[in-house]
Amino acid sequence: MSQTIKIPANERDTIHVFRLDMLDDEVKTFTARREGTDDPASEWPLRNALGADYIEPQRIEVIRTGDLSGVGLRGYLIEGLGAKPERVKADGDRLDAVEGHVLIALPGAFGGVEQTLDPRKPLDYVGSYPEIAPEAPGPMGDVHSAHPPDATVSEAPASETPRGPEQPSRFPVVGAALIAAAVIVLIIWLFA
Repeated sequence: MSQTIKIPANERDTIHVFRLDMLDDEVKTFTARREGTDDPASEWPLRNALGADYIEPQRIEVIRTGDLSGVGLRGYLIEGLGAKPERVKADGDRLDAVEGHVLIALPGAFGGVEQTLDPRKPLDYVGSYPEIAPEAPGPMGDVHSAHPPDATVSEAPASETPRGPEQPSRFPVVGAALIAAAVIVLIIWLFA
């Protein structure tokens, strides 16, 4: 099942899943990038098959569904990648039917570049799944709410400036030391 997929500019919150219709030993060749070739199709077969203008290679995963035993593709999308559970569950039967390798374009895989993907063999589009949005921090609550309800919280009147503990002056100690040193020097000078 192939169809075009519109990737909006600055998309950074959607996971795209494609089934790879190929044998295990073909996957490495398909996903490998080849530098210095004049043929764009053979430079990176994966990008060519997606019909993508731009891809961030580090945001692409290719995994065997058999390696997801215990959690399955559904569980991996929800628990491992943070996809919205309700959207993944809506495609549950389709995801459970996927066997072999899947290509997962992680959020930000298309580098914020607006483009239209036109996947073709060996790729079959499975679905796109939004990430759970991180919760924004809420406003600061009442600072007194950190105290137990029965605790007394007092505030200094605005006219008073809070003071730290009084520090004794160091002059008597330093002065006494200087006088003692002067007396010792005088005694040594007189008797020397």
